[in-house]
Amino acid sequence: MQIEAKLFSRDISAMLENILDRIGNINPQLFRELKGHLNTKNIFVVLVVSCVWQMIIWLFFQSQLPIAISNKSDFEEFNKYCTGSIEKGLISCLRNPDGSIIVNWQLWNLDVFAWLSIIACYTLLALGVYLLVNDLSTEQRRETLNFLRLTPQKPESIFLGKFIGVPILVSLGVVLTLPLHIYTGLGGGIAPIELLGFYAVVVTAICFYFSTALICGLVTSWLGGFQEWLTSGLVLGFLTSTQMFFNHASSIYSMNYLRFLNPFFQIPHLHLTSFFRLNNYSLIYPSSIWEDSHWLQINLDNNYLLVVGLVVVNYLVFSGINWISLKRIYSNPQGTMLSKRHSYGLMLYFVFFTIGFSDFTAEYFFRENISYLLFLDFLLLLYLMIATLPHRQTLADWARYRHLSEETRVKSNSLVWDLIWGEKSPATVAIAIISAIATTPLIISTFLYSSNSKEFINSIYAIGFAVSLAMLYTALAQLLLLMKSSQRIYWTFGVISGLIILPIALASTFFGSAREPAYFLWLSSITAPLLSLYPPEDSISITLVLSMLGIQLALTGFFTYLLQSRLQVIGQSNYNWLVSGKSHSLE
Repeated sequence: MQIEAKLFSRDISAMLENILDRIGNINPQLFRELKGHLNTKNIFVVLVVSCVWQMIIWLFFQSQLPIAISNKSDFEEFNKYCTGSIEKGLISCLRNPDGSIIVNWQLWNLDVFAWLSIIACYTLLALGVYLLVNDLSTEQRRETLNFLRLTPQKPESIFLGKFIGVPILVSLGVVLTLPLHIYTGLGGGIAPIELLGFYAVVVTAICFYFSTALICGLVTSWLGGFQEWLTSGLVLGFLTSTQMFFNHASSIYSMNYLRFLNPFFQIPHLHLTSFFRLNNYSLIYPSSIWEDSHWLQINLDNNYLLVVGLVVVNYLVFSGINWISLKRIYSNPQGTMLSKRHSYGLMLYFVFFTIGFSDFTAEYFFRENISYLLFLDFLLLLYLMIATLPHRQTLADWARYRHLSEETRVKSNSLVWDLIWGEKSPATVAIAIISAIATTPLIISTFLYSSNSKEFINSIYAIGFAVSLAMLYTALAQLLLLMKSSQRIYWTFGVISGLIILPIALASTFFGSAREPAYFLWLSSITAPLLSLYPPEDSISITLVLSMLGIQLALTGFFTYLLQSRLQVIGQSNYNWLVSGKSHSLE
């Protein structure tokens, strides 16, 4: 037996070597990753772990089945997998003439299928993200990624190799669940086309989350080994929180968009599983997980393939943006993740997609849709700030370039054009344009659908605060990124985080709810739009609101002036050094 086991292990190893050699000819990076992760021991461990947890799930649901016994009692006569009527809030069990209980096998298979889907998706995404971030951040810290930059491999080849190779063992463990997954899915009455649609959602979700993980691994090495835990925790937290909070979300809220980022909501026939019953005392189920949901007035209820198509498109768009960012960071680590053109297009797409879930004509829900859209747009805006704000070296190069272009009077490189489209110019104007893209539909909706003057004014205040805060954070962050300190990223992150969190913490700690003494703090934080939309009973004076807006705009102007002055000094200094024939270090 030992000789046969050794021969089998040798045959497996030889087969793997043959496959890896062929892969190495196509993608050397993928060969490198697979060579380091795939070996007989690792494959055997993954096989055992996958089989064990599948067996645990199977045995658990087997234990939930009703048991036919001769000594009948009320307890054994009721079970959620029975097929009888409702008695005492439970489903009674019907029996065959031979005394065996009639089991609802379709429901049982659906429950197993759903839990297999949830565990496999969450494990694959969270653990895969952890492994990718850890791998990239480690290579960044060790500076081994610079060796890859010297090779003739294209960035796409390198990142595709890591994308597939680093989490290969986790992917293998999930693939091993497919036989049981397909078997229970078909047993639960799921059509093969719906299974294929769900697998398409999972594959595109992997593309999005794994490409995001690659970006995090490249740009967050300054966190010093904590980033893999942070990013994987954020992914798992997002998946579980959206699952909990949006199971029965209102169909008219824009927050429904978050369902498109969680594969849980695309599990076929999820609404028919036992833990989605609307009422424990009846057999009432929602018609679908997207009951009464609309996107651009298109009904998503009982239209699974349409939902899958929209989700897949959404994942592919964000994955494409991520791959653009990866290529830019890899080619120029000191550059920005996105160009201004890409940021405009991304915000346009995001606004179009999210506003499609809103129904401003629904009575009593106008303010809710405005507040949720502002929240979603603010999250994307924070990302675009990170992705488009250039750092000191880039800004200094741009300042020197502006002096040269002004002296040679190159009209195609006008300052306005450069601030809107230029790769190296400050991003304050670009963020202002992005804010306009995000808020213009909200302003139009406010004019068209606000029910009264008070609601209209409060909505305009909320939008005004959202724009002013965005511009204030952008101007200050851009100014901080111009610091000479090598720790400017830490300073920028700390100051902006403090401006977001500190006023809320102080107001909550010392003043509790939004009362008059705390209005100043609340209106100086990101809660200002929400406070404007939902003012307290004693209301907020117009004078205070306008004063706070004026203060924020004045601070934005002041920081912008400091930024402009500093750029002029740096640009003139570097220009003088350039014409004198000397070199000058900006760091």
